[in-house]
Amino acid sequence: MKWTSNEPISCDIGTITRPIVDLSPEQIGLTLEEGQKLLRRVQVEMISSQAHAYALCRRPCVDCGRPKRIKDTRTKCVQTVFGAFRFRGRRYRTCGCRDHPDGIRQNFPLGEIIPRRTTPEVRYLFAELGAGMPYRAASRVLKTCGFGDMRASHMAIRRHTLEIGRELDAQRLDVACGQSPRNPEAAKSLVVGIDDTYVKHRERLTARQFQVTAGRVERNGKLGARFVFVSSNSSWSASLFDGFLLQQGMKGSTSKVRIGEWNNFLIKADGARILVTLNGQPVNDYQSPRQQTGYTALQVHDRATGARLPIENTVPQPAD
Repeated sequence: MKWTSNEPISCDIGTITRPIVDLSPEQIGLTLEEGQKLLRRVQVEMISSQAHAYALCRRPCVDCGRPKRIKDTRTKCVQTVFGAFRFRGRRYRTCGCRDHPDGIRQNFPLGEIIPRRTTPEVRYLFAELGAGMPYRAASRVLKTCGFGDMRASHMAIRRHTLEIGRELDAQRLDVACGQSPRNPEAAKSLVVGIDDTYVKHRERLTARQFQVTAGRVERNGKLGARFVFVSSNSSWSASLFDGFLLQQGMKGSTSKVRIGEWNNFLIKADGARILVTLNGQPVNDYQSPRQQTGYTALQVHDRATGARLPIENTVPQPAD
């Protein structure tokens, strides 16, 4: 069932005065603090009106049409980009016209439209800042920009950032277990940019550092999804990364590294162009802006797990 409300919302949100003769540059327009106060008033009135209208629509029973009895009144706290607000809403008893095998004897309309304590916009803002800078720095940025009334502690930003990351991992890696909700079309071209670094472990009695690998996929010439993983983690397996690439459009017949066997690499440098071929199939073709003269070297990054890379038959040859 769907309800639509087209009633206008009107309220007095305040008055702002400015001088006319002695007007200074600081008094032009609204200040950030004034704009925040006005928007907070609008936010409160709008959410209150929406919650009241939704509660009225949810009171009639969907089966018999009779109004449900009121059980009690509860308070719901919601965190928005303009601050945290508390609203009161009624809880209704379920109608007795039919049985309820699930055991639910009441419903809370305010909790239905606000299922969590934070709005999706707040969670996106926390995750966007938390992924790009330290959590404490992100908290200071929000307070500096006028979001002081929002509960934006560094721990809250960390919690939301990690939660969003877990949700993205679940969505992108389900394909590794054959649970992908969709079968993407095979990409005409798929380029994977990858790099890694070492992070010192905070625990003194464990490995002093572990390897973090991150990168981004370019699909059909357009930037695609990002990825990051810790290969030394006990829950990590190569099938997870294969599942991620399959979800981005990698063909099932794409050549992979043969674990425990010899692999043939051909690295061809033609001016600024670098072409890498693995076991007879191109895996990377890009233009390098770096210096085109100097030494050629092979590097192994995974020192934390004691990995070894045996190399033989390395013969440099002039390009065709």
